[in-house]
Amino acid sequence: MNKKIQRLSLCMIVKNEAKTLPRCLKSVLSLVDEIVIVDTGSTDATLSAAKKFGAQTYEYAWNDSFSSARNYSLERATGDWILVLDADEILVYDSANQFKLLLDSNKYEAYFIRIVSLLGASYGIETSENLVLRLFRNCPEYRFSGAIHEQVYPSVINHAGAESVTKAPVTIYHDGYLPEIIQKKNKTSRNLQIIKKALYQNPCNPFLLYSLGCEYFFSEKYAEALETFQQALPFISTGMEYIPDMVIKLSLSYYKVGKIPEMLRLFDSLRNISPPSPEFLFLAGLVSLESGKPAETERNIKKCLEKLPGTPASNLNIREHQIYQILGEIYEAKQSWNEAVRFYFLAVKSNPVHLYPLQKIIDLYKRRKPGLPAEDILGFCPPHQKCSLLDRLNWQTEEDTAILLILSLTRDIMLSDSYICQSIKPAVIAVFNRKKTKNAGYRTISAMHLTKAVMSLASYKYADPGYIIKTCQSLSKNIRDILLLQPIGLTELSD
Repeated sequence: MNKKIQRLSLCMIVKNEAKTLPRCLKSVLSLVDEIVIVDTGSTDATLSAAKKFGAQTYEYAWNDSFSSARNYSLERATGDWILVLDADEILVYDSANQFKLLLDSNKYEAYFIRIVSLLGASYGIETSENLVLRLFRNCPEYRFSGAIHEQVYPSVINHAGAESVTKAPVTIYHDGYLPEIIQKKNKTSRNLQIIKKALYQNPCNPFLLYSLGCEYFFSEKYAEALETFQQALPFISTGMEYIPDMVIKLSLSYYKVGKIPEMLRLFDSLRNISPPSPEFLFLAGLVSLESGKPAETERNIKKCLEKLPGTPASNLNIREHQIYQILGEIYEAKQSWNEAVRFYFLAVKSNPVHLYPLQKIIDLYKRRKPGLPAEDILGFCPPHQKCSLLDRLNWQTEEDTAILLILSLTRDIMLSDSYICQSIKPAVIAVFNRKKTKNAGYRTISAMHLTKAVMSLASYKYADPGYIIKTCQSLSKNIRDILLLQPIGLTELSD
């Protein structure tokens, strides 16, 4: 007897998403049997874009409740399973066959999906990760709740039990948290309006208070976030899935407004309730570092580093480079200069676009003269990425960092064969030409010219290799001397 083929319905609510909706629908077109789109008041070509993909479209009068709109879409789905996406998301999976196996399972009623949200950050993009329940059987008992940050998970576990839910091997990528998109859509203002309206009707609802605190937190209004999270605490019961996240945000709000004693008391009250999370240990490390307790800081941060692999990233978005950076701060406080340089190096290697650890390394070489050769810390990322960093830097305010990057590029050129050197050279020269007329100082100009000399020598195949290497090393030493402000007797150089 042939097994019934499981049909999948994609259910979405949208408003003014004509630009992003096609990208989302293309990502799942080979998976879904039906597309149900509920529009909550678009004034652009969203509905036309949806119909091009064969979607069934419905208009819905917005009533400040995301759950109501979501459930309206679920009621119109005819598939055996439902996949929920937003227009600013795309689904990534290995193969359609692998995805279909999830639907054929008799063991599970629903699946958590890993969602990776892109966040704004200096010199690049950071991400935060979470698990969201977005794939579930089309069952009338499974409905969303909550005016905002709506969830279907409570209805699933209330009907089928927690053991009926597992994690799917697929990923959703979401770019709706990028600052320019939040600003363009005025999301914060909209969310605050919805939450406050719901709180007026239910002022003691802990999830609504938590949601309001999160909006303040993401807007960097930490005093308001702190007050709101504190209002939620008396109404929260054990087992609510958002408690760990709220504790982290509450702790960080204490830290941001300078209420360290209150933060410590929160830590003490929670220490025996559950094993400390990486975020908890990270914040404890920050507090002990600020309190002048390097040994305690080191214990907390190293435990955090041990727990981090395999742990889903929270909205605190802890990354290895942040932990290495704090370990660098610890060893600097302990006057262990080599260890400090080593951990700062690991921090910048882990995330080369975050240049604070590089600036700390420069400062240590200038003030403390660590025993590690400067050349040992120069290979932290590929040369083309260093070119990109050089291009983004303000060479007037970050001249030392620019010179160290130039020195690092020189090291890459010296270690490369002629072919690689030739491929690097145009990018390096292009950055130099763009920068030197804008904001490069005399020290940086000198380093640039020395690097050009190294490139020219390294590219010259027919000279004595021993002579080239010796000369390049001498020029590299001159750049290092420029960085460390040691007198070398250079005069103005020309091309």
